[in-house]
Amino acid sequence: MRCTSFCTANQIDLNKLSSDLASTSKPNQYKDVIHQEIIKERSHRGDVFYFSYGSVVMWGLEENEERAILDILKQFEKESIAKVERDDFTFTYGDTMKIDEDEIFLEGKNFSQKLAISYAIAQSLKLAVFEEGVNAMVEKTSMLPQQLATTGKIPFSRKEIFKLTGELFIERTRVNLNSIVLDVPEFFWENPELEPVYRKTAYYLDMSKRVEGMNKKLIVIHDFLEILSSELNHKHSSKLELTIIILIVIEVLLMLLLAK
Repeated sequence: MRCTSFCTANQIDLNKLSSDLASTSKPNQYKDVIHQEIIKERSHRGDVFYFSYGSVVMWGLEENEERAILDILKQFEKESIAKVERDDFTFTYGDTMKIDEDEIFLEGKNFSQKLAISYAIAQSLKLAVFEEGVNAMVEKTSMLPQQLATTGKIPFSRKEIFKLTGELFIERTRVNLNSIVLDVPEFFWENPELEPVYRKTAYYLDMSKRVEGMNKKLIVIHDFLEILSSELNHKHSSKLELTIIILIVIEVLLMLLLAK
């Protein structure tokens, strides 16, 4: 069976979504997430988990059903993202919970395990959005060292370097100060028995290593921009000094001319 997940926006308005879902089903709301059970022909068809930070995880649905849900979800999105992030798994039931080669084995038909796993998958998708932003920064600055080494000149102005530095700090803030991605969700404070399932999924998705990798990229970009900024400041100071010297020379010449 399919387990498909998407990150489509920076936020989802869970209050409005919950009110809309209540007209056709009985959604359950947890911390940062709404659960909708899909019933078809009076039997359980699948589960959908909507997360406040723009992710949705669907279990047991067909592709056309997933598309229909995403279409409805658009009206509750805030700041939809241009490139929708997606992750695909299959799932089945077994004796113990594990994930192997993108196949999730659930310990019996356990709804709670689906919820715990969905938390990790939803965070991973949000992290993928941040990775796109970091990679865009890498792409934007990757040619600078080569140009500096080849021409000996900095191809950007001070204003452009300052703008890049601002963008860099925005990305660092998103990655490092976003508790949605970095922290264990508060749901597990009240349900500690499910935390091992969440952590096992987060480990499989390499979340800690991915955050570390992004930070390393951002540090390299930051160090290089600091070098460029320092060099540009030095050049600016040199120009000011030269301007002051020229003005002094002109003043001395005028004084000499007037003295005659």
